[in-house]
Amino acid sequence: MNILRRLIFPLTACVLLIALPLRQRRRRLALRKSGWAELRLTGDVFEVRPERDVTQAFVRRLLKRKDPPRVVLSRLRRFVDEIVADGYARGVLVRIGALGGGWAAAAAIHAELIRLKEAGRQVVIHLEGNVDNRQAMIATAGTRVTMTPSATMGAAGSAAPGLFLRDALDKVGVRIEATSHGRYKSAPEQFTRVDRSDEDAEQTRAIVDQLDDALVSGLMAGRVLNRADAEALVDRAPMVGTQAVTAGFCDQIVRDEDLGDAIRAVDGSESTPAPVGAGRYLQDRTVPNLWPRRRYVGVVRVHGPIIDQPARLPLPDQQVAVADAVVDDLRAALADAKIGAVVLHVDSRGGSVTASDAIYSAVRRLDQEKPVIACFGDVAASGGYYVACGARSINASALTLTGSIGVFGLIPTWAKLTERWGVGHDVLKNRKHAAIYDPWAGFDDEARAHAQEGVSAMYQTFIELVAQARGLKTDEVDAVAQGRVWTGKDARQHRLLDDLGGFPTAVEHAKAEAGGLFADDPVVVSAKGPMSRPPPVGAPVDGSALLRADATLLDGDPTAGGGDLLTRLGWTALGPSPVLAEILALTAASGAGGYRVFAYAPVTSPV
Repeated sequence: MNILRRLIFPLTACVLLIALPLRQRRRRLALRKSGWAELRLTGDVFEVRPERDVTQAFVRRLLKRKDPPRVVLSRLRRFVDEIVADGYARGVLVRIGALGGGWAAAAAIHAELIRLKEAGRQVVIHLEGNVDNRQAMIATAGTRVTMTPSATMGAAGSAAPGLFLRDALDKVGVRIEATSHGRYKSAPEQFTRVDRSDEDAEQTRAIVDQLDDALVSGLMAGRVLNRADAEALVDRAPMVGTQAVTAGFCDQIVRDEDLGDAIRAVDGSESTPAPVGAGRYLQDRTVPNLWPRRRYVGVVRVHGPIIDQPARLPLPDQQVAVADAVVDDLRAALADAKIGAVVLHVDSRGGSVTASDAIYSAVRRLDQEKPVIACFGDVAASGGYYVACGARSINASALTLTGSIGVFGLIPTWAKLTERWGVGHDVLKNRKHAAIYDPWAGFDDEARAHAQEGVSAMYQTFIELVAQARGLKTDEVDAVAQGRVWTGKDARQHRLLDDLGGFPTAVEHAKAEAGGLFADDPVVVSAKGPMSRPPPVGAPVDGSALLRADATLLDGDPTAGGGDLLTRLGWTALGPSPVLAEILALTAASGAGGYRVFAYAPVTSPV
């Protein structure tokens, strides 16, 4: 066995010495023949590569079905980095199909394609199917835009339709009792009103205006138009492909088989380039790191509705943030010595208050030992914002929908059904508030006042938590809270965010906060099972270990400005402790004689 071990290392070294130069040559010549790469943007959008579900993968393999297409933004950024650095790269063909994600994800993709164009690379964008506002905004980054004959230009601007069910529910004898705190907390309005409130119209109009401006600004820059012409182009949509060419949105109608000729016309080459697929190109350009760095930035995800318990029959591919699972991921990041910092990636409209608070508490506990930077995706509202308050700083995109700092409760009642269906109903009780929310009895003024009191108390807790996290006064938070939804740009101006750089900026901030060397790519943290609760920060060490400690740790007079080790480690001196001195003096191994002994306490209070 020892002989084999001695042989393995030199043999491995010889293989690497031969393979690495070949790998480097393959990397350098990946695009020498064609000069073009092909990138497909379709499917759901993820910031980092999601974990492969073993069960779903087995079922797909059994049914001979491929994995659904997806866009991983971290891989897209790496692809762009390689194309920019590749001297043989002349251009990229980008095919855009049905694309998931929201405006923040679309803005991130647009920014990467703009980076390609600014590096002098040709960017030919081919649109397939129905083109919505986000896809159209991404397409404005191209040096040339083509469409299939059957494609439809549907970028007609943003709209926010409202649906109000109060009278419809009343007709069937159902009433939704809503209690809320926050003038802009509009979610209950679809059940309690027949039209949109002025406050909801105000906040929704502001969001629609900014989304329309993103589309129009992209058209102005990408198609070289003034604002009036760009707005007129949007107002002409929806359009079929030939109309889009006439209007000036796209340059050419091209079928998939003819894309090579379209590339040749842009490239000016005599032969038709054969683009290399983005995945193959990245594989060829990747050289294994023989000396990997030991520390990583971990990514903990809070995606989808925040709930206390998982559904009994979860829907396929449905993303939910179950409190226990997210907390376990956070504790796994704390326990993993290779994780030096964490990015909390939030893409959630909120959910359960208790689940949000449990995640917030675990985030705060993790940040006490490892820096946690919160990064918002397309949306981080209500509970999604709540959980981020435990992080050291908050980062988002300019088009992230965030805020909604408010609380509401919905309680359905159907007292009218007792009369309509002739149902008898009574309640036996001793205490005043027993069955106070009985749906068969309906709500009276006392029940409404009681529910409102609880919601208002929750709201006060929420804004106090935000004020503490953001370094603001509660009155300042209350002025910009009230359940209002902001874009990231506005939220930054109201000091609800720290930066507008998106995920890459959040990763760099996490590395800077932790200090030292990190691997380039972050890793997703996923607990393998339930994690135990970590001990409080600064929890006292075992007493026997303290007695065995070298007495020189207690040397000096910290109250007089001394620089003893415990003070340098972040503990504070409480003053001379004759009790500890006597204990140490009685311990033969301590050698404490001749030292002044002080009592200490951790600066950070336990959680």
